[in-house]
Amino acid sequence: MLSKIKSAVNDIVSSDSSPFEISFGFGVGIFIGFLPFYGFQTILSVLAAALIKKTNKLALIFATQLFLPFVIPFVVAANYFTGSLLLYGKVAFFRIQDISEVFVFFLPILLGSIPNGLLFGFVFGLVIFKAISARRKINERETK
Repeated sequence: MLSKIKSAVNDIVSSDSSPFEISFGFGVGIFIGFLPFYGFQTILSVLAAALIKKTNKLALIFATQLFLPFVIPFVVAANYFTGSLLLYGKVAFFRIQDISEVFVFFLPILLGSIPNGLLFGFVFGLVIFKAISARRKINERETK
């Protein structure tokens, strides 16, 4: 599995896309990954890849897939904390005792996912942009 991930990353980095297109796709994918529409994130990422012209589609879809089950509880908690701060003016903690209570917490989670997704998408997109730009400059020097 690790070799497949490494291969996908290498395909993305060595593509003809500009560092901006790759990092933008990655940032949009991170944003989508923060949205609380689990089970539909792949569909959302494919839709976004089709609608956004100046992006690396593979990077966008790949970044969305980074939100594996062991990451989701941390993302949901961060989204709820941020959403409760925005909605109620304080950070609230939640404990779900019954499945029907999940919908009570959905609005703060959804609201919190937007600034968190934008922040993490921008930060990781910027890091990816800098890393790809630096790698390509090194590759240019080596080929000269």
